[in-house]
Amino acid sequence: MGKKGIERPGDDMYLESLEFFRELNLFTVILRLFLAMVLGGGLGLERTRKRMPAGFRTYLVVCVGSAMAMMTGQYLKDYMGLEDSSRIAAQVISGIGFLGAGTIVFTNRNQVRGLTTAAGLWTVGAMGIAVGSGFYTGAFVGFIFVFFALRALSNFEQYYFKRSKVLFLYAELTDITNLSNMLQYARTHWMKIHDLEVYNNKHASEKLVSVTLTLTIEDDTPKEEILHQLQGLDGVIHVEEARI
Repeated sequence: MGKKGIERPGDDMYLESLEFFRELNLFTVILRLFLAMVLGGGLGLERTRKRMPAGFRTYLVVCVGSAMAMMTGQYLKDYMGLEDSSRIAAQVISGIGFLGAGTIVFTNRNQVRGLTTAAGLWTVGAMGIAVGSGFYTGAFVGFIFVFFALRALSNFEQYYFKRSKVLFLYAELTDITNLSNMLQYARTHWMKIHDLEVYNNKHASEKLVSVTLTLTIEDDTPKEEILHQLQGLDGVIHVEEARI
């Protein structure tokens, strides 16, 4: 039970039920910033392992900064008379959204990269706010779920894409007329063609034509075999499976 017999939402959680850990003091400030470093850095290490642009230090700093912002809001409310301590947290979420947008890039192969990194930055910001507000249980549980999603479910995603009958291709051709060879191969192997896009490859030293298309495989032919056969067609310089 909280003060004056009023039950608080955190009374059934151990740390949140202790009034000492709800208050701002030297110990709780150090504790919250330390937890933000550990949780944010833990998720950042997973991104660093995959050589992502925003990794260990970025995630750590974002989480610590979010915790500091939330504690500042609590300080302004408790000691400076600010009525709503959530204003700063709302601005932090918006600001991290812009930061995450900077990690999303559209590559020269018509692919989008950095969505998971951007989502991770936004989430680690929310985690920092949870730590900074003293919501320790939510921060720990959120860390476990997000870490599981980034680490364990990554293998599931790889397995799913490998078993999928949908093949998203990026190919470079010497001329647009050679596209008919790829389309003819798809038709003769009973594949359905979707989302065909053709554009000039401005990043290549030669004047090549780049193509992205989606194929639906109707039989049990392995994707590796399809890529190998497409690579051997006349006019096909390079072909690979891409991720949308």
